[in-house]
Amino acid sequence: MKKILVTLCIIVSLLFVSSCKNEIDLSMYLSQNRTSVYTAVSENYTVTLYGEEREDPFLSDGFVGTIKKFITVRIEDCKKLLDDASITISYDGVTLKGNFEYSPLSGKYITEFEVENLPSKNDISAVIKNDGEEYTFTLSGYNLSGENYKSALQAVSKSASGYLDKLKSNGSYLMEVRLRTIYQEDRIYYYVSIIDKQGKTLAYLVDGESFEILASKTI
Repeated sequence: MKKILVTLCIIVSLLFVSSCKNEIDLSMYLSQNRTSVYTAVSENYTVTLYGEEREDPFLSDGFVGTIKKFITVRIEDCKKLLDDASITISYDGVTLKGNFEYSPLSGKYITEFEVENLPSKNDISAVIKNDGEEYTFTLSGYNLSGENYKSALQAVSKSASGYLDKLKSNGSYLMEVRLRTIYQEDRIYYYVSIIDKQGKTLAYLVDGESFEILASKTI
């Protein structure tokens, strides 16, 4: 009887070790962590603001560089912005002002700020000045800088365990991980990318509530 109990304990221990072995903490390899999303829609403009921590310079090389904090503002579905069009945003006692550049690739107007702290509240005020007119917005959003994104990374780690094993070298992993929060139709999703040192990307779309893997692809 004693031998049977010992044998069962060994089997359970082995199963536990086996189940945990491939659960890699992907947060240690984050080169981009976009956890804040704010939006506002008007007759003339659709404004989206992202808050994130990411490496600078932003390279797809499988390594994590120096991490800095950034706010990116994008405008689409809008009347044409003039070259001197500007936006002023305010949050947590901070005021930022910048001009937009048009991105032919995305079809959006974009401006970006390096900041010391990302927004901590769910509302941000913004003023756009364009062609002699002034438009005031309140961007409402989601600050998801808590632990939820780690559950998404854990789901990806389990799903990609075989692929991750191939990236292991001398006890570490030759990769970087990018996480982007997506807010669409009142639902939260996470887009997680694993990038190796050759720039090859394995990407996952994860449900923000159930943390189910919805789709994956190699780029």
